[in-house]
Amino acid sequence: MDISRFIFEGRYYIVGFRDHKEFFVWTETSDALHWGIIIKSTALTGNTNNPTRLIRKVWQIIKSFIYLKKLPYFEVNVTDAKRSGIYMKFLSKLIGYESYQNGNNIFVLKIGNKGLSPLLRRHLM
Repeated sequence: MDISRFIFEGRYYIVGFRDHKEFFVWTETSDALHWGIIIKSTALTGNTNNPTRLIRKVWQIIKSFIYLKKLPYFEVNVTDAKRSGIYMKFLSKLIGYESYQNGNNIFVLKIGNKGLSPLLRRHLM
């Protein structure tokens, strides 16, 4: 499900939430050579003049969605340790949620969420 679409530095971005547990962000560009086929890319900051500003914008969208929907839990799948550390910094500022890192991936649980099974809680800790 798409949460938000916005334009930043002339590029189109989509922030989404998949399978009721995972956030994702990608850019969309049109490929004129292939009759307007939309190309989706998760490489967000390669040609961006201000990547920090872009990440802050994405974070504000995600944070608003988390609080609006009162999500009991969600995952953040990360490809490398550097990004994982950056995301943990943002996630530590979420009020009412705890973050657990497993390798590069991060699991976020709402504090006092009794709806999660004890098995899942043990797996995350």
